[in-house]
Amino acid sequence: MKKKLFLGILSLFAATSLASCGGEEAENKPTPTPSVEPSQEQQYFDVPATEIDHYFSDKINFAQTGTSIKKNADGKYEGSFIKDKVAKLKLKSVTDGDTAVFHLNGSERDTYTVPGKTYSYVTVRFFGIDTPESTSSIQPWGKAAAAYGKNLLTTAEGIIIDASDLNNDNNYANRVDSNGTRWLGLVWYCPQGKDPENLENYRCYQLDMIEECYTFAASFSTDRFIYTADEATEPILYNRYYTVRNSITGESEYRFGSMTINELFFEAENRMNRTGSRIRIQGETDPNYDYNTTPVSMSIKEAKENINELMTKGTFVELKGVITRFVTSNLYIQDENGEALYIYMGIDGNTISGVFNVGDTIKIRGRLCEYGGQYQMSGVEFKRETFTKVTDPNEIIPMPEPIKLTGNETTEDLDALIGKLVTTTITCNNIGSQSKDGSFSLTSSDQINNFKNSQYIEYSEDYIQVRINGLLAPGYEYTSFKEGSKYEVTGILSIYKEDDYQKEVVLPSYQITPGNRQIVNGEPIDEVKLVN
Repeated sequence: MKKKLFLGILSLFAATSLASCGGEEAENKPTPTPSVEPSQEQQYFDVPATEIDHYFSDKINFAQTGTSIKKNADGKYEGSFIKDKVAKLKLKSVTDGDTAVFHLNGSERDTYTVPGKTYSYVTVRFFGIDTPESTSSIQPWGKAAAAYGKNLLTTAEGIIIDASDLNNDNNYANRVDSNGTRWLGLVWYCPQGKDPENLENYRCYQLDMIEECYTFAASFSTDRFIYTADEATEPILYNRYYTVRNSITGESEYRFGSMTINELFFEAENRMNRTGSRIRIQGETDPNYDYNTTPVSMSIKEAKENINELMTKGTFVELKGVITRFVTSNLYIQDENGEALYIYMGIDGNTISGVFNVGDTIKIRGRLCEYGGQYQMSGVEFKRETFTKVTDPNEIIPMPEPIKLTGNETTEDLDALIGKLVTTTITCNNIGSQSKDGSFSLTSSDQINNFKNSQYIEYSEDYIQVRINGLLAPGYEYTSFKEGSKYEVTGILSIYKEDDYQKEVVLPSYQITPGNRQIVNGEPIDEVKLVN
């Protein structure tokens, strides 16, 4: 059976779920919905919610799904995720409240996100939820949702990723998300202090996030029944699912109180949505979010000096700077003080390089955040009247010349240059493998001056790398580079530190990032030039 639509209650769900898409309304201060009278509440729920609780998520666990996980030679649960669509995986990094990266149990050939290529990790978008944005844009409760979810995953004794719900092997559209690079899956976690080999200890991450009011439920297709209402203690819920009209055939089907995972998510959302006091994304004001829609104008230097406060509150700011480079659809700007910042445009940046050019001075609005150890602006308001080119000669910031690296820089020297245009000559001693988007790194033979401590010796981060983004337009051919060759490189000095929770030490990687190759007289100009 396909997912069933249940007795008209989805019309109420649809109204509440629209807000999960974000947009301008999500940026405005919410207006509380009037409380529901207990008599009305009782018509919908056997146990009405008056505060945040875990009524449903406390009742189900992974063992109840009937899904099996293969064991390894030691008799412990492991499994092959790509092959079996379900496995116990180790956390690599957390992106936000509904996305994370996991280590596979060995390298596997990924036949969906990058057909035919082998990787040791997989990015998973948690289906059935849509938490407020906290990376590409900043929305109320986004930071809180991400922090809550991160705590669940980083403290978990074990994590099971289950994509077996998504129908069959040929259903590509239901296997990966809309951008095609992330798997879709249910996430089950074993809380800290519990035995990870007991499958009854694994809670549903998505359901916990819904009942904590950090997300709305999002529809997905599933055949699996996960919960059966008890006729004696949950008569209202039981009767609602006693018979359900099949959305495909139009015929009534006897369920006797049984619900799919998708239906349970919506039941949990609607129950929390009807609490007497509005809770979190259901209508409560986020105390740590600045709802002011009038931007605070400041220099990049001032923004960095107050970065922690501005990031915590999600303050809406306006910055001015000269565009020093485009990297795919994103860009770097630098102010009159020489301070630089990365601007993450997300999907709104697809056409920006056709509107502005390197060397243009612009004014831009958004909110500040940190990603991979580097400060950036995201949640950019990309509108004609607010994202503007500066034409007043007195306000134009001159294009800076690249700063030449000598090879004697310490980490402190490099930290002061993050986001700025630099140039140097490297000898390439290693060409890394391509990531899923085609990006790769050239590692130089020049060790960073003060990385002398022996604990750093085994890490490639001891060396400045050249990071070639696979989505540059125009870009570079992977096969055009050779180990042992010398290259003159011009680009933005950036830094990246991935939170790999399986490593004891994760060092930042200093990278020179070339931008989109500029076109001169119809020909692209290389910023990574072969010297010999």
